[in-house]
Amino acid sequence: MTASATLFLGRPLRLTRVRTFHETALEETEIMTKLPFTLAAAAVSFAFAGSAFAGPAEDIIAKEKCGNCHTAQTTKKAPSWASIAQKMKGDPAAEAKIVEFLKTGGTEDHKKPAASDADLKAIAQIVLSSK
Repeated sequence: MTASATLFLGRPLRLTRVRTFHETALEETEIMTKLPFTLAAAAVSFAFAGSAFAGPAEDIIAKEKCGNCHTAQTTKKAPSWASIAQKMKGDPAAEAKIVEFLKTGGTEDHKKPAASDADLKAIAQIVLSSK
């Protein structure tokens, strides 16, 4: 043991040097300089990670190419999901109607996605939650 260390409860104490005000201010300046870059990197990571966290319903929507005819807010070849949600607002059977429509293709001969009932319900929830 060195002369500068003392024992406390049988363990040597680590002596640390006290930082000066200038050293502390310099470290804070370095942190504040790096902070915007760190936040930007985190934002980019979250932006690209969104598709990595997509659920089965989003995967089916992409695989079945629903975006070729539907969009979330604007009418393309078919009504937007937001307009469908607005039309069915307040209807307690809206989810069941959308699931049945997706299963049968409806009167408009809509494409029938190959998906389980649970996945079709999840797709219906996406449509109904569109604004």
